[in-house]
Amino acid sequence: MNIVRAVVERALERDALDLARQSAEVFRRFGDLTRYGSARIAEAHQLFTRRDFAAAISVLEELQPILSGSSDLDTEMRLYVNLGYAYRQSGDIDRAMDAYQIAAGIVRAIGNVPEALRIEWNLASALTEVGRLVMPPGPVNP
Repeated sequence: MNIVRAVVERALERDALDLARQSAEVFRRFGDLTRYGSARIAEAHQLFTRRDFAAAISVLEELQPILSGSSDLDTEMRLYVNLGYAYRQSGDIDRAMDAYQIAAGIVRAIGNVPEALRIEWNLASALTEVGRLVMPPGPVNP
């Protein structure tokens, strides 16, 4: 029974990547760049599950000139958050920092303070992992 479930779940994972790619192509043909961006980000998420960060970075970097400066700040912010994650997972902390900082700037501009804090937490965590941000010992008093 579990082997059947494993085969089905593996097939669904493969189908999800193909479906994201197909959806992106349809949105591109119709000129819907916001949905195209969202579908490509979904494709990158599928690549994250496969731990194929190089391919995910390629997908996301292709979106930068398309989404940068767009009126859809939420999708642009998600692009940079995901780029930050992919760079971080591939060990490129400097590029991760740049991407996270762009994303944080976008969410601050639209007033999404909780999301800005989450992004800044990701940035601090990435820096801490590589020893570039040292946290003080003991509790931090606000």
